[in-house]
Amino acid sequence: MSNGKNNNCPKRLLRPLSFLREGHHQNSSGIYNIDYDYNQEILINKNINIVFQPIVDLSSHNFHAFEALSRPSVDAPLANKSPFAILSEQHHQKLDLICLEHIFKSIEQFSHFDELNHQKTYFFVNCMLSNAHYLKKMQISQSLKEKTTIEFDLNHTFFDINQFLKNIHDLKKDHFKIALDDIGETQIDLQILNLIKPDFVKIDIAVVLGISQSDEKLTKAKVIIERANHLGSKIIAEGVENKEDLEIITSLGVNLIQGFLFSKPMQFVPEKRKEIDNIIKKAA
Repeated sequence: MSNGKNNNCPKRLLRPLSFLREGHHQNSSGIYNIDYDYNQEILINKNINIVFQPIVDLSSHNFHAFEALSRPSVDAPLANKSPFAILSEQHHQKLDLICLEHIFKSIEQFSHFDELNHQKTYFFVNCMLSNAHYLKKMQISQSLKEKTTIEFDLNHTFFDINQFLKNIHDLKKDHFKIALDDIGETQIDLQILNLIKPDFVKIDIAVVLGISQSDEKLTKAKVIIERANHLGSKIIAEGVENKEDLEIITSLGVNLIQGFLFSKPMQFVPEKRKEIDNIIKKAA
């Protein structure tokens, strides 16, 4: 660790990013070798499109929140893929900052709609571990901070856990909520849960997808859920794509669900009750 102190904090080693992991959802991301200058298109022109995927609360039969996701512009090749899966890793930190800028501009618009209609929509926003401190410098209204959960993926590399924990403390003090994404890959994930005590724990799609057919995945999910419950963290199951997996995950007490069974990422946040019902009824 950079400060040289001797403590028991786990330290991440260099490893592939989440979309390179074996078993990660092939329809969600991937590496594409094409003759297209995405560095020019995305980084220089900042040509980013924001889409939203709902997190459904089965206990209330409504939306809990929306995860804001970045995509290349709608008219670009592979517009439905994450730009992080297209650009080389050396550009990811800069791209992440550009995406954060676009995401907060987009959800600020929905906040204005909420105020006019006396509603409160909550959002999940992804941020790289190395960019956590930039969130404190961004011009984000206090009301929006209170409706935003910042997601961190532990599969990205970091070396100074103490600095990251300080950033987490500062974000919580500023009324952001914290989620840890893709939990389930390693034992280190569970160790870091104890250090961060996140508001939300998102069970990795690699654990959820096919859980109805795998005793190993079921055992993993039970361990994660038990640890999260002990910490008082709410649990979200990612990657629910069929009713068989949904039945198993809900039998474990998980009611916050995200996945293609309900909805793929959308260009807008549904505002009408009919649109909400059409998504919720897919679980019936």
